[in-house]
Parts: sequence; structure tokens; C-alpha cells
Amino acid sequence: MSHQPLPRAWVDRIFARFIAAFGIVRLAAMWPEDQHDEVKAAWAEQLGRFAPETIRAALQATIDSGREWPPTLPEFVEQCRRSALGRYSSATALAGPAPDRAAADALVQAAAAQHPEATHCCWAYRVGYPERPLEHSSDAGEPSGTAGRPILAAIAQGLSRLLADTYTLYLKTHNYHWNVTGPMFNTLHQMFELQYNELALAVEHLNEARLARQRRSHDFDRQKLLQGIQIAATKRPISRETIEGIVNHIQEQALNSGKMEIPSTVIGQLVLDQLATIDQVANIRFASVYLNLHDLAEVRSEIDRLMGRPATAEAA
Repeated sequence: MSHQPLPRAWVDRIFARFIAAFGIVRLAAMWPEDQHDEVKAAWAEQLGRFAPETIRAALQATIDSGREWPPTLPEFVEQCRRSALGRYSSATALAGPAPDRAAADALVQAAAAQHPEATHCCWAYRVGYPERPLEHSSDAGEPSGTAGRPILAAIAQGLSRLLADTYTLYLKTHNYHWNVTGPMFNTLHQMFELQYNELALAVEHLNEARLARQRRSHDFDRQKLLQGIQIAATKRPISRETIEGIVNHIQEQALNSGKMEIPSTVIGQLVLDQLATIDQVANIRFASVYLNLHDLAEVRSEIDRLMGRPATAEAA
């Protein structure tokens, strides 16, 4: 069914809210000023199919989501569809233990096979704690940051609750160990001692896993990196799966490095190395932001470097 484009004043108000919520710098990085008319015309055309109250709800939900970057047009249209439905899609949650990455990937594949009718199979896992920690997640086509990261957060919250419950059980068992009486004193005394020693080790392991995740999540911001690459890949023939593969590869390298802090310069160079083999335009876009290039001469010089050409001489 045909529809009228959304009035330009509405689009201007949406972008004004984006500026207030995400900052003018991020907005300019996604949509350069010379493209504003074209971009806003596309938004007006796509959003014209939705009622004003739906757009208001979608805008508020986007701002309340805690994301760091403004949504792309497809992401905001999807949020409008959700708001129009008045509810989120039904979901089935599955969880299981996995000692390593291969086992975790197998669980994800098995879950997807069990539910072939599912439109999205979002997942997240944490393995290798505390010696070689590794986290992976996927939004599986859902708006960026709305599925994988919340699952990781739920895992972290569950780990904290498990730590608290285990420590409580440890204290109670230790108390029973010292206060048991009766004809089975020796048997119960030894049994409780064995149990609280095992619980003490479990508490130590859980606490180390919790602290390791806090340190790693602080040092490596997966979502920020994903957003940066997505912006660089705008209108380029690079699939979302390829972008997530780049981030997964870099995250694995960072986590397996054994270092508690990975300099942002190292992360940025890893991205450039990956993009150089995939798309030169996206590579140059990412470099222009990552290297903080300020003028055309710096951009031209960096393009020459990335393309392996001699430096371009400036005109006199």
C-alpha cells in the first residue's frame, strides 16, 4: 500500500533527538553534512508508513536502549515495526554448559536446528575462565546491541548470583562441620569438611571468573568496535556476518594475548589489517576516524600509504 513520506519537520526532530542522545560527533561520523538532505529524504520515505505514536515509541525505545551510536535506518525501521506490534516477539531461551569454544558453537548449532522456524537465533557464550577467557555473541539480525550483549549481561548476573549462593552454602557447611554432634560425629564431620573444601575452591573459581570478565569487558568494548566497523562499511558490499567475524577474530586475539590491557592503537591496527583484505573503501573510512585525520592532505597521505603508493606531492 502506498504512503506519504514523513514530513521533513518530523525527521528533523528525530535527528535533533539523536544529537541530544548520542552527540553531534557520532551523528556526523555516520552521516556527513553534505549527505543530510539525501539521508533525511530516505528516512522520510521509509518512516512514512508508520503512525506518529509508533515513531515516538520507537524513538524513545532507541534512546532508552543504552546504545552508544545512533541507529541506522534499517535498525530504526525494525524498531518501529516492534513498536507497531505493541509487543516484542516471543522467545525461547536455552542454556547449557560448554567447556570450550567448540562445545559452545555446537550448542548454538543444535539450538538453531531444534527451532528451524525461528527468525533469529541470537546467542552468547563465555568459556575458558579464568585461564583463557573468551566471549562471543551475535544479534543475528536484530538491532545492534539488543540481543547478544544482553545475553552476556544475563550470564554475568547469573554468575554473580551463583557466587553468592555458593558462598552462603560454604559458610553454612563450614558451620555444620564444627557444630555436628551425635553418634555419627566422625562421619559427618569428615563429610562436611570435604564439602566445604570443594565449595571454597568453587567460590575462588567463580570469583576469579567474575573479576576476569569485569577487567576484560572494560579493556575491550566489543559493541563500540562493531559500531565503528559498521559505519565504515556503510553502503559497501560487506555482510553483517563478515563484520561480526572481524570483531570475533580481533576479540579472540585480544583475549588470547594474555595481556590485561590492549592499547586502542593495537585494536585499531588489527581492524585495518582485516579490512585491507576485504574492502579498501571501508579500510580508508575506518582509518580516517581511527587515525583522527584532520584535513584532506592527511587523508590523501593515508590513502597513499594504505594503497601502497608513494606519498602524493602537495601542489605549490
